[in-house]
Amino acid sequence: MKRSTDSRIRRAVVGQMLDYAANALAYWPVERLQLAFEQTCAGRGVSPEDVLAEVLSSDEDEQQFWTTVRTNLQAGRMRLVFVADLIPSELERVVEFLNRTMPSVDVVALEVKQYVGGVQTTLVSRVLGQTAATRQAKSVTRERRRWDGESFFARVREVCESEDVDVMREVLAWSRRHSLRLSWGKGRVEGSVFPVLDLDGGGF
Repeated sequence: MKRSTDSRIRRAVVGQMLDYAANALAYWPVERLQLAFEQTCAGRGVSPEDVLAEVLSSDEDEQQFWTTVRTNLQAGRMRLVFVADLIPSELERVVEFLNRTMPSVDVVALEVKQYVGGVQTTLVSRVLGQTAATRQAKSVTRERRRWDGESFFARVREVCESEDVDVMREVLAWSRRHSLRLSWGKGRVEGSVFPVLDLDGGGF
């Protein structure tokens, strides 16, 4: 986030942003993000579980959410947002270039202009740097799928030894015998499954 009068808005800010992205897992391990999230919720007097429940689907739980955060960071799947009161045309072209060449990363320039009239102030924002072609290409690239037992083990057999497959089958069989709900992941390439214990309306 920079003011348009800051000379770094044109070049230095791009290097700074790429440094953040390249070192995201080192700067923000998922444990640190989770702790910061919980501290923010505590400061606002709200429950972290309630906040997450507002954005998660009915078949997702908190543990699965943070696992997905870790996976995305490790895979370099993230959104980079440049914010300024005026986005220079040079920066807009850089954002468009980064979107074309980095399929796993969304790059956005957010311009927020301020209009003052009398005692009233109005903020007007617009998003720059994402063409219709790049948005469509990335939506296809990131299409999610719903895994189940058959597709999961088909993928497991491709990447694991037979002994590992047998162990995974036994873990899931044990989960079913103990009445645990199996929550299947939505990864585009790699499948996942989480045994969930439903207790008093919550999943563990």
